Amino acid sequence: MSIVFLCAPRVLRASLVFLHKLLDGHFADTEVAGSFATGELALWWEDLTRAEAEGHLHWGFSVFTVVGRKP
Repeated sequence: MSIVFLCAPRVLRASLVFLHKLLDGHFADTEVAGSFATGELALWWEDLTRAEAEGHLHWGFSVFTVVGRKP
């Protein structure tokens, strides 16, 4: 008896709003925030905001969906 798996890699694209929701809490952590120079994150977000307004922001993340069944 064999098990059948299907693995489908995908790249999900999302908005800058979603990126904020994903990363703001992480960047708010004292230890994480301390690894950046003062104002560095603010400048990074400003660059991303400008890129989005100009239609040049393209970001995403890889997801692997695995589905299996036992025949």
